[in-house]
Amino acid sequence: MLVGLKVMMQAMAPDRNWRWLQEACNRVQINAKPSRDKRARMRPTAEIFAAAVAELEHLPSGSLSLKQALTYRDALMLALLAARPLRVKNFSALELGRHLFALDDGWLIAIPAEETKTHQPLSFELPEPLLPWFARYLSEVRVLFPHAAESSRLWLGKESVMRDSHAVYRRITKLTRRLFGTPINPHLLRGCAAARSPAVLDH
Repeated sequence: MLVGLKVMMQAMAPDRNWRWLQEACNRVQINAKPSRDKRARMRPTAEIFAAAVAELEHLPSGSLSLKQALTYRDALMLALLAARPLRVKNFSALELGRHLFALDDGWLIAIPAEETKTHQPLSFELPEPLLPWFARYLSEVRVLFPHAAESSRLWLGKESVMRDSHAVYRRITKLTRRLFGTPINPHLLRGCAAARSPAVLDH
């Protein structure tokens, strides 16, 4: 709340000296205790992945409505983030032909150094269990969203491209709250992966 006040006051009176308020925010952040329920909200990545795939399996195998297409997209996003916990900014910006490349037996995700937080290039293949679900998303689900043929962005929505990383954040949080009774945001998904193997977060 204090940080929000600082931002608002700086916007309303940019010429004023708000250093004292910045220092107050810093003191609060230094002294703040981590949320006690953070660990309670964490789940093994295998459990999260399995729940996301179960969501995909519950959807009809035939034609999907737009609402079902949104459910499919969200479940696929969660499964991929559980298996490969990218930073949400990179994840939401994935583009076909720019970050995703077809291989003989799968798909490669490659993100150049200038787009990663650590300025190190990142590349990995999609997990094999996700390949059939990813193939269906590209061939049957993604095309249901408006302007799909005109966009190279991987994640589309009912109004074409998902607006920003906050849209992905909200959808993942909403889905995990329904599946697990508590929200698990993309950043916490990275924490779940780190608990399993710290090396997974080297990007």
